[in-house]
Amino acid sequence: MKAGDVSSRAVTDRIPLVIIVIAVLGAAALSFFAVAALLDPARLLAVGSELTDGVRTFAEHMAVRNVAIVLLIGVALVRQERRVLAFLLGLLGVVQALDAVLGARAGQLVQTVVPALLALVFLAAASYLLRNRS
Repeated sequence: MKAGDVSSRAVTDRIPLVIIVIAVLGAAALSFFAVAALLDPARLLAVGSELTDGVRTFAEHMAVRNVAIVLLIGVALVRQERRVLAFLLGLLGVVQALDAVLGARAGQLVQTVVPALLALVFLAAASYLLRNRS
């Protein structure tokens, strides 16, 4: 076995279950929004906004980026790659923090508070993975 094989890693080096749950829930949310963007891009719009070809294209690009991140989260979990998973959770945290800023700018309480809380969760999970090896 090579030193990088998952099977040769110490049990204490495994990703904690709570972090796995956070990562899986984050991936599930990304998957949901990817499918929603592809199947019904009009749901991404404000009420009364027009669904244009540009909106459809934007929705498709958003969906494939979400799918790419979901796949990378899956690979990081299967391979027990703590640093890679920390980076991806950090990315999700930053995206959620920026979503919260957009929500605040628009004066939307739910679109501010929920992403802000998710940002804290993702960033805390990423920080934990980078600081703790057990």
